[in-house]
Amino acid sequence: MVRCAMRGKRVFLERTGPQGYPEATDYFSPGEAYPEYPFDHISSKPNAVYQAVRSVFQHMRLDAEHFGTPEWNPLGEFVEPGQTVVVKPDLMQHFEAVANIDCAVTHGSLIRAVLDYVYIATQGRSPVILGDAPLLGTDFGQAKAAAGWDQIQHFYGRRGIPLRTVDFRAVKNMSGRSGMLQVVEPVGKHEQCGHVEVVLDHLSLHHLADGQWRTPLPSKRSMRALGAPHGNGRHTYLIAKPVLEADFVINLPKLRTHCKAGMGGALENMVGINGHADFLPHDVARCTEQDADAYASLSMFRSILSKVLFRKEPGRSTQVRRHESLSSSGEDVIDGILGSNPYRDGGWYGNDSMWRTILDMNRVLLYAGSYGRMSKIARPRKYLTIMDAVQAGQGEAPLEPIPARVGYVLAGRNPVSVDMLASLVVGFDYLKIPSIRNAFALSSHPLVAFSAHQVKAILQGELAEFEDIPGLLIRPTSGWRGHIELTAPRGYDRLEYEI
Repeated sequence: MVRCAMRGKRVFLERTGPQGYPEATDYFSPGEAYPEYPFDHISSKPNAVYQAVRSVFQHMRLDAEHFGTPEWNPLGEFVEPGQTVVVKPDLMQHFEAVANIDCAVTHGSLIRAVLDYVYIATQGRSPVILGDAPLLGTDFGQAKAAAGWDQIQHFYGRRGIPLRTVDFRAVKNMSGRSGMLQVVEPVGKHEQCGHVEVVLDHLSLHHLADGQWRTPLPSKRSMRALGAPHGNGRHTYLIAKPVLEADFVINLPKLRTHCKAGMGGALENMVGINGHADFLPHDVARCTEQDADAYASLSMFRSILSKVLFRKEPGRSTQVRRHESLSSSGEDVIDGILGSNPYRDGGWYGNDSMWRTILDMNRVLLYAGSYGRMSKIARPRKYLTIMDAVQAGQGEAPLEPIPARVGYVLAGRNPVSVDMLASLVVGFDYLKIPSIRNAFALSSHPLVAFSAHQVKAILQGELAEFEDIPGLLIRPTSGWRGHIELTAPRGYDRLEYEI
């Protein structure tokens, strides 16, 4: 894996042109019969996304000697027949506003193109899992149908090719059953996967260098919810077992803004391999003046509210979470009285927890074995990132994104360099995005084996300077506006610190 990181300095960008996403009516099939294409179904319309994925593999020089022939197998160096493949798109949630789907989740056309090349590499003889852990209240069936997963599964199923779609969550939230009462139930057996506890303890980035332990809290959850997984000398994550057992993981993130992390992308997408939200610290309750990061400044009313919302709950049921609904509606009431607070729930540039969770999850992916034990050296698990930036999500994402036409597919062997280039394309300064900046500075269980100034951009197959890459300035979330945008030329030098 370290060898892959060493070769992960290059990020490949392909423009998709004005066509945008293809429709699902033709199962996202290509618009022409490429020599290596293994099926007989061709779309009646052009498919710019499929073409971009193919061009990415070509310009990465994967199996270059066979390009243009029926024998071309670009993913053959990553996986062999019989090995397990996990494809991890960003499913997020089932959005009721159909107009926002394409800017909120990884589009089905990108997934379909990647899966075709997985099929070529594995000859249809490998377990292939398409999975994610969407938000707790998400209806998995509705979400995957809206994202085009069902169309893809139907296409392969008619050809006798197994494709398993898996809900990586351990539980789902059946909210709204009885007013403000929220009922949490296990995920259905037909969508369920096993989970493995990965114990990081002092290896976690939530463990401060001076030996002091914080008690991070995911938003709108009680102290007791994270009492066991995090705090008191313990930091644990609950990881979907198929991910840890995979020989090859393909990360298919959606480029968008993110209220707690600044930007969502390749690194942030790995949060979705965790099976239970109680294992994911998002922010530390209360404000920065109280050595936490949920709010920007002290307010007596918000301080009182925080104590109410994040109080300990002895004997709290694991099935019923009335508390979570009260938390949300309570903050809405306070906002109505005091005015909207763009920094609530840690949704601001001062969030010092979310990046730690994001990088912890990526380190787990690289260093944890199938039984959850962290190794000192990276596992032999193969890894590849292909990012959907054809249409990005801007504004109050990830929950309320607004479409922004960016027009790129980005790919690379290392998620940090991919995120770095993606941030520049949309006018963000990667040095102001904690997950990217700090990923370059990790001294223990690192994610990269190179410096930021060594990252290279390959645009349409040609080496390009950062400032020469055409991009689109997108609008940050309200809590990051004015604190994440580029204020200097796109090229930066190395970082000089470690964590």
